[in-house]
Amino acid sequence: MVLPALPSLNERRSRHLQYLVDGIAKMQEDISKYAERMDKYHSEEISPVVNKLLGKQEIDSIDVLTAKTTNGFSLDDMHRFKKLIEMAKNLVDNDSINWEQFVAGLLFRPDGGRLLNTKQVLAVGRFTVRASGIQAIARFFRTAQFQGTTSIPAVTEKLISIANENAKALRKFSDQETVAASNEVVSKAADETARIAVCVKLLTAIGYHITMVIPMLEIIQFDSREQKEKSIEAIHNCQTARLYIAYFAAEAKDIFQHSKEAASKLRDELIHNITYGTSGTVNDWNNIQDILVSEDKKSPSFDYVDDDLTSSDVIRLVEMVEKECLA
Repeated sequence: MVLPALPSLNERRSRHLQYLVDGIAKMQEDISKYAERMDKYHSEEISPVVNKLLGKQEIDSIDVLTAKTTNGFSLDDMHRFKKLIEMAKNLVDNDSINWEQFVAGLLFRPDGGRLLNTKQVLAVGRFTVRASGIQAIARFFRTAQFQGTTSIPAVTEKLISIANENAKALRKFSDQETVAASNEVVSKAADETARIAVCVKLLTAIGYHITMVIPMLEIIQFDSREQKEKSIEAIHNCQTARLYIAYFAAEAKDIFQHSKEAASKLRDELIHNITYGTSGTVNDWNNIQDILVSEDKKSPSFDYVDDDLTSSDVIRLVEMVEKECLA
C-alpha cells in the first residue's frame, strides 16, 4: 500500500496563509455590511423623524446645530463639539448619511427638548466621529474592490492623510488647559480617528483590499527558498493586519447596534452608554488576540503554526505601527 505524499512545508504555509487571508476578507465584508446597514437604517428610520425635528428647530448647518446644542457651554467646549462634527464630515464627505441629522437625532428629543450636559454632548460628537470612521473604512474597501489597483495608492494616501490631519486637529483641542473630562473625550476621538490611518497602513502591506489584490499568494511562482521567505513574511503581515481589522470589525458592530437606538425609546439609554463607557470598542489587544487564537483552535482549517509570530510579537508590531501614526 502506497501512502499519499504528505504536503510540503511550503504547501502547508500556503494553506495557512490562505486561512489568514480568508479570515481578514470575512472581517472586511462584515465591516462593509454593518456600514451598509447603518446607511439603510439612517435613511429609512432616522431621517424621516429627524427631518421633522430639524424643521422645528430650523437646523440647516453645523453652525446652527452647534449654537442650538451648546448654548450655555464654555467657548472651548462649543469649539470642541463643532470640530468633532466637522471631522465626521471630513472623513466621509458627500456620503449617504447626513451627519447633522445623525447628531440631531441623538441630541434632540421628539418634543424638541435637548441635552444640557457638556459631557453627553461631546460624547455624541465622539460617537459621530466613530460612526463616520467606519463609513470611511467601508468606502475604502469598496473603492479598492471596484476601481482597480491603479487608483488604490492615491486613495490610500488620501485616506491616511485625512485621518492623520483630523486627528492632529482634534488633539489641539484636547491639549488645552481646560476641563479634563472634555479633553479626555476629544483625545479619545483623536486616537480613534488616527487608527483609521493605522488600519489602512497595515492593509497596504498585504494588498490593499485583500479579497481582490493578493500579490503575496503569487509566491508559488518562486523557487523553494524564496517561496519560504515570502510565505513567512506574508503570514506575519497578515497576523498583524488581522488583529487591527478585528478591532474595527468589533467597532462596526458596536456602532451599528447602538445607532439603531437613536430613534427609539432606548435613545436615553444610548446617550448614557456612549457617555459613560458601555459603548465603545476597547483596543485591548491582548483580549482581541486571545479571541482570534481561540477561534483559530476551533477551526479545522487551522493546522500550521510553525512560522507564526507569537501573540506578544503580533501585539508589539501593531503597537509599534500605531505609535508611529498616533505620535
